[in-house]
Amino acid sequence: MKAFLLCLFITLSVYSQDSFTITKEGYNTFVQEVTSTKQESYKKVKLNVVNNCDILKNCIVSEVENEYIKFKYLDNTTYSWETKKGKKREYEYVIIPELEIEFKDYKIRVNVTSVYSVGSDGQTYLVEPDQYFTRNGEYISNLAAIGKKVAIENSVNKKIESMFEETKDW
Repeated sequence: MKAFLLCLFITLSVYSQDSFTITKEGYNTFVQEVTSTKQESYKKVKLNVVNNCDILKNCIVSEVENEYIKFKYLDNTTYSWETKKGKKREYEYVIIPELEIEFKDYKIRVNVTSVYSVGSDGQTYLVEPDQYFTRNGEYISNLAAIGKKVAIENSVNKKIESMFEETKDW
């Protein structure tokens, strides 16, 4: 049993380094290994960002050719949770993450610089990473907030995976 738990912990630790997560300290940064030079990687990512630019105008925030690109996207996502009384709740949620991708030969560094949510009043609000944690660093017990955190993580990971998926020859 101990061996199984140790293997599970190691697997989860390795996996978490390859995906976006929200921690008490902020948004994590991770590195994706690729089989292309930084110039090739930059061209592929930029083409993907431009081709998949959604209703946001000026989705590319800034860039330095062959070095890095910073962009934002809009995602309509849904998160759900079960209340303590057993009722299922579902909420539609609009988020606007901003990602910065740095290019090196055969590696891409992904950093989420900010995440905004769009409130029911139409205003945008900064999603502070520490709002999902108690002072001692544990997850808060609010089930809706945990569902929102997971929805943000899933949205960003899905966007990154789709970018790498659409460029299979990496």
